[in-house]
Amino acid sequence: MMNAPDSRGILELLRAHSVRAWVQGGWGIDALLGQQTRTHKDLDLLLMDTELDIALDVLGERGFLLAYEWQENLTLDDGRPTAFVLRDDDGREIDIHVARINDDGSGTPLWDGDQQLTPEALSGSGTIDGLDVQCYSPHMQLTAHSSYQLPTHQIADIQAIRNTFDL
Repeated sequence: MMNAPDSRGILELLRAHSVRAWVQGGWGIDALLGQQTRTHKDLDLLLMDTELDIALDVLGERGFLLAYEWQENLTLDDGRPTAFVLRDDDGREIDIHVARINDDGSGTPLWDGDQQLTPEALSGSGTIDGLDVQCYSPHMQLTAHSSYQLPTHQIADIQAIRNTFDL
C-alpha cells in the first residue's frame, strides 16, 4: 500500500521535472477532502501526452516499470500506452491514464472511454500530506466512479465527497 509520504514524494518528483499530474481515484478523493481517509492500493494519475516520456523516465529511474495495460488502453502511434499501471519492486503501483490538454483547458482522453474532461472536471485542487495538488473536481470524481460496481470502500469515498461538497 502506498502511504501519504510515498504519494507526496512521487508528486513532488514529477513536479520537479515539470510534469503536471491530476490525482484521481482514492487519493484524488482524499486530496479534495484534505486528509487521508484510508489506505490505498495505488496512486491514480492523469498525465499529459506531451509530458509522458519525461514522467516514464523519471518514474523508471525510481524503479517503476510497466506492470500491465488496462483493457481501455489505446497505444499511441509511437507505441506508448495510454492506460496502464507501473509497479516497483516493493509492489507500489501508479495507475496512469493519458490525455491531451487542449487550449481551452479541456482534456481529450487518449484511452478508450467516454469521460468528458471539461475544464471544470480538471479544476479540482486539494492536498496530500500538506502538498497542494491538482485533481479531478468533486463532480468529476462522482462521474468517474459511476461507470462500474463500486466496492464498499469506494462507496464510502463517494459518500464523503457528496457530504463534503453538498452534491
